[in-house]
Order: sequence, then structure tokens, then C-alpha cells
Amino acid sequence: MEDTLLASVEKNIQKYDPVWKFPEEKSEFKLSNLWESSGLYATALAEIGVGKSSTVGILLTNRHEYVTIILAVWRLGAVAVPLRPVMGLSEDYEQYLGRVEHSCAFATIICETADDKAMAAAWCTLTGKQAISLKDLQEHTGKPFLERVAVSPSEYAVIQYSSGSTGIPKGVIVTHQMVLNQVDVLGFEYTLASGIELKHCASWLPFNHDMGLFIGILLPLYKGVDNILVSPRWYMMNPLRWFKLLAEHKTGLNFTTNAAMAHTIKLLGHSTADTLDLSRLDLYFGAEKVTGIVLRRAIDLLSKHKLQSRHIHVGYGMAENALGATSTKRSDGATVLRVRVDESEKLSLSDESDKESLEIVSIGEPFKGTLLEVRSTAGEVLPDLALGEIFVKGPCLTSGYLKNPEATQKALKNGWLCTNDIGFTYDGELFFHSRKDDLIIIGGRNIVPDDIEQCIESLENVRSGCTVVLSLENAQTGVAELHALIETKPLESADAVARRKEIQDLIFRSFALLLTHVYFCGKGSIEKTSSGKKRRKVIKERLINNSLTLFK
Repeated sequence: MEDTLLASVEKNIQKYDPVWKFPEEKSEFKLSNLWESSGLYATALAEIGVGKSSTVGILLTNRHEYVTIILAVWRLGAVAVPLRPVMGLSEDYEQYLGRVEHSCAFATIICETADDKAMAAAWCTLTGKQAISLKDLQEHTGKPFLERVAVSPSEYAVIQYSSGSTGIPKGVIVTHQMVLNQVDVLGFEYTLASGIELKHCASWLPFNHDMGLFIGILLPLYKGVDNILVSPRWYMMNPLRWFKLLAEHKTGLNFTTNAAMAHTIKLLGHSTADTLDLSRLDLYFGAEKVTGIVLRRAIDLLSKHKLQSRHIHVGYGMAENALGATSTKRSDGATVLRVRVDESEKLSLSDESDKESLEIVSIGEPFKGTLLEVRSTAGEVLPDLALGEIFVKGPCLTSGYLKNPEATQKALKNGWLCTNDIGFTYDGELFFHSRKDDLIIIGGRNIVPDDIEQCIESLENVRSGCTVVLSLENAQTGVAELHALIETKPLESADAVARRKEIQDLIFRSFALLLTHVYFCGKGSIEKTSSGKKRRKVIKERLINNSLTLFK
């Protein structure tokens, strides 16, 4: 039998048959039940023409059928393409599906309900093919699918579309071998950090994002462990409910993001005096830049619930590396440095008294088998405390983007991935500074918008993830100016003036920078990708075109 994730699933059913819980649906299933259902779905998909190497779009939210559909697609030797079930206010789903169809040529798109099929209606018209709902599939189920199609490790398993936070999403090729390599190293890194074998996972991250897919579905399938899955909405509505579940089920592994944890701190910190037993948990931050203030507050809050700081990790990865590349592993927890950047992009260690210094959190050391380098624009490997582009190489690296040789050639050079991320090394660890495309240059200084945004969001009356900082050129002077947009409820004129001054004073004290314009806008104005990254380019265009709803 070939060495694929499905072979591991079959072994794990015989060995332990773990339980997968779906609290949002108020249901739970043995892995064998999910496997049996996937056979029925595979039969139904085969009847409508899905076969080996077919691409199947999955337009579903987090629910148990997502697991069975992934398994069904792979049992047929087909390729799974996770699709975004929700789009931003200014995004056109028809255009999105059209771009993805251009490279994927779907055999079908699987939707949650008949209503969701309307989202794919333009695709149906364009291609002459049919989208199918879960109910449609269930009506087609007949005999169990007993024989699964053999695939080689080099064949495509998933086409993972990048988040598109800085441009048009590209389809990352993920092979069956990449999947195995990544889940194997994730399990290894967990054991290395925790000192024990993984026995229970849990995730609320969206399955259409690489972190949600690997952590929520693929890793627990491979390791054969119990699992808890909910949607991002279910988690964000009540983080305390989620952490109680983690404590109750002695969960060993959970992932979060900086924005989600900032939201959690504000709610969880005020909601309970009860002590939860999170002593068995290893919590990883990923998907976006982590700030020192959120990390420290998370440590302070969660330590009251028996989660030691050494079990709170920060990681770094990208879809092109089938998810993870680094994580923090040190016994004293993630390193936090304060540095000053000079005009030649060299750094020096600093302290809080230096108002122009930056606080940067370590993203750790490379995963097993992964190589990392920080290079100059000339391609030279840089020493510690020198800013440059991060390059990644290893067994989980993609061969490229589907039907996009130009983007592939630009991103992959001599077996290395040019990440387009700026960072530096220090004392054996990697530090993430910014996305190259996100840097703002004001008065000759390189400004990282994330740092200013997270400073604003430290204020009690600003919600996490609801601030974006942009640079726009003044039409009269030609000088670049900093603009901040903050989502809030409508404000009285006097309140708005007071809050603007509070924010501008804070940023001037913290960074010696002037926020020339501070806008307050309605909920949903700050659009994000499926992983929660802010779509700065789109937001900037909407601000310039006066298509944002701004409060006076």
C-alpha cells in the first residue's frame, strides 16, 4: 500500500479509532464513522464524474462534513481545493472563482446548502458544470466505496490558495509527500517542545486556510488522536467556553493568532475567576506578527490557569512550505528583543528608554530538516542583527504555483523560497520584522504598520484587529503621510476629537511619529483575508476612492 495520509488513517482506525467532537454541531464521531461516510461521498462524487487527478472545490465552513469530503476526494485520487466561504465587502466572489477556475478547472464545487450554490452560480454559467450541495451528495450516495485509488507521493493532494493579503491569491501546489512531511515534523516538534506524545488536538481556525487545514484536520488524522473542531465564529463569540473545553479534554495542542489572543485577553481576563487546568496544553501563535504586549498579557492571563510560559510558542510559516517552518523551543519561553534600526538596515540592541526602538518577538528556530537564511538584496547571507529577506528550504517546500510559471520563477530560486518577508537572526533564533510589501517609508525611516496598529489596539476602547495604518501621499505637498483607520461605533463629535488626540499622542510618544489623519469607520471596513491578515491594498484603494463609510 502506498505511503499517504489515507494509509495512516486506516492504521489509526484499527489501532485506536479516536473520537472527533464538533461542539458547535452538538455531535461527535469515531474516526471510523467519518471514514465510512467518506466512502459514501466518494461513491457519489465518482457518479458525477470525479476521478483521479480531478480538482474539487470545497466551499464549506468548519463542520464535520469538511473532514469526510477531504477524505472522499483523496480516496478517488482527486485533488482538494479549499475555497473561501466568505468574502470581503469589496470583493467579487464571481471574480474570485473565475481566477481559481482558470488554473484549477474544477470537476465540481461542493457547497454547504442550496443557498450557497448561488455563490457558485456564475462559475456554473461560465463552465457549464454543476456545483453540488451536501444534500445533493447525500441523495447520490449508494454503495460504500471499498477500493481507494492508489496515488504516488509526488501527486497533488491540495491546491492551497495563498491568503492574498498583498496581491492576487496564487494556487500553491501541495503534494501527498509534502503533507506527510509536514504532519510528521509538526508531531515531532510538539513532542520536542512538550516532552510527551500528542494525544489530543483542538482547532477553531478556518479549514480553507493552510494552518486550519493542517492543524485542524491533517495532523490529527495522521497522529490518530482525539480532536475538537469548531468555527472561528463559535470561538470568537465565547473564548472562555473554548478554553474550558481544552481543559476538560486535557488538550495537548492548540493554535491561535495575535489578533485572536488580543480579543481573548479582553474577554477572558474579565469573565472568570475560576482556575482552568491548562497544564497539558502547548499553545502556538502563528499566521501573523506577534507583539510583545499581547504575548506578555497572554502569559500573565494563562499562567493563572496553569499554562507555563515555556509552553506558549511563536511559530512562522507559509502556504508554500505546507505550513510550518519555525517555532520557539527555549525553556524560558519566546525571546523578546528591543532593537533600533539604523539607515543601513543594521540593528543594535536597545531598551525601553529609546523611543525609536522596536520590540520584536522571536519566531524561533527551524523545524527538523528546514534550512533558513536571511539575505541581503545582493544575495549574501547576513550575520546576526542585520535586516534582510528570509529564505526557506526543506522537505515541505512546494514545487511552485499551479499554472503560474512567472510567479513560480520569482518565488523559487535554486531550491529556496524567497518569502518576501523581512527579518533577522540573533543567537540562533529568527525574528520577523515585516512583509516587504507592507513597509512604509516616512522621512527616510522604515515604518512597520503592524507595530503602530498594535500600539493603538492596546487602548481599552479599541478592539483587536480593528485598526489599519496606511501611507498616502499629500496631493499638495507630495509628502507621504500616515493615516489610521479604526473600526468603532458612531461617535459624538467631541468624543471623536478626544479619541483622535489620545491616539495621536500615544503614537508620537511611542514612535516619535505623527499620525496625520485618524479616521473612525464602521464595522467590516477593515477587510481581511481568511487567515485574518489585513488587506491593506484593498483598504487603501477604498479610502482613496471615498468608498469607505467614515464617521465625522
